[in-house]
Amino acid sequence: MPPEATPERAPTIHVGTSWPRPATETSLMPKWAGEFVSYEDWVSKATKRLTVASSLVTGAQVPAICVDAFGRRCTCGGDFMRARDEGAYPVRYFFECEEPEEEVATLQAALTWFGEHRNLELDFDGKVYGDDDEPDLWRVTEKTGSINDREWDTIAHGETPAAAIIAAYKRKNP
Repeated sequence: MPPEATPERAPTIHVGTSWPRPATETSLMPKWAGEFVSYEDWVSKATKRLTVASSLVTGAQVPAICVDAFGRRCTCGGDFMRARDEGAYPVRYFFECEEPEEEVATLQAALTWFGEHRNLELDFDGKVYGDDDEPDLWRVTEKTGSINDREWDTIAHGETPAAAIIAAYKRKNP
């Protein structure tokens, strides 16, 4: 679906405002169990796929949480039809959360660190004037000095923006 036709990501669930306090930040992520690639896939296989989990403590069935490609919860048939009509498949589902893999946790920590240091910059260090033997890499630099005598010191390079930020994070936080 072209970007101009992408539906607005308006909230589809109302949450009351009487909660005692906001949730504490966590690194937990959905442990994806599967997906439906189309509305027809959901119609023919949802009953079997979404009723397989049960609590090890009580034995009760554990409902799946379904999320369409736009990040909206799908809780009833109408939500799955909306996903079909708006091109929001696949609809993925999970039953529980898990700690992210070490790489994801490192990336989250590196991005947080990068965002907290306003003197760091990310840019693309591409070829200049025919330096064909030098690879094109992303670069994280540290900005120092006042506006009239500013300098940029390269901290790290990476093949992707994420790789450059992680390399800089690890260099500054051994």
